[in-house]
Amino acid sequence: MTLRCCYCDQPVDTRTGAREVIGWEQLRVDGGLHALTNRRETGRWACQWCYRKLRDGVEPGQQVLL
Repeated sequence: MTLRCCYCDQPVDTRTGAREVIGWEQLRVDGGLHALTNRRETGRWACQWCYRKLRDGVEPGQQVLL
């Protein structure tokens, strides 16, 4: 079975893509994630290109202004 991106439906390489998880986040004093408790995988994956957009704060389906 080939994993597909939940945004663009392209095949996902698990070495470069990202999977969605949910849980309870404990923040560090200096910022960032310290611990994720009750971590559960949602089953959704994003390809490296859509993940990069998400990381940059752009919704993958959103049009980009040039």
